[in-house]
Amino acid sequence: ILAMIYASVRITFAITADGLLPKKLASIHSKYHTPYIATMAVGAIIVFFAGFMPMDTIAKSASSGLIVTLIIVSIVAIYLRYKHPELKREFKCPMMPFIPLVGTTIFAVMLYSITSKEIFIMEMIWVIFLTAVYFLYSHHNSICQNGNVE
Repeated sequence: ILAMIYASVRITFAITADGLLPKKLASIHSKYHTPYIATMAVGAIIVFFAGFMPMDTIAKSASSGLIVTLIIVSIVAIYLRYKHPELKREFKCPMMPFIPLVGTTIFAVMLYSITSKEIFIMEMIWVIFLTAVYFLYSHHNSICQNGNVE
């Protein structure tokens, strides 16, 4: 869980570079040189959920969230390869689309095996919330979306 907390802060910090989240989240502390606003935001979210949910539910939710992310990445890899073949890629997935399809299937089975109805509903609420954030804020502020990418 600690690794996921650290990763959440770093991911939050990193995606602000594209404008997907407000730039304030990327503020660096003058003394410690860390993204302190992102750290406090992630910490506040964790404290909120820790106050209302049992630890096993939090752990399963975190695992489910990671698996949902991997499913989305696998599907988007296929989409981008065929809908936008002109994009520059630093890495190409071998045996496309076989590997992402197998990955999606394995991740879906894993998700089904560890997810209760309660966790599944929470995950879907989280996905809907993040999709709303994207379309209401991130989509309009994205540097890549607005064509200002290198």
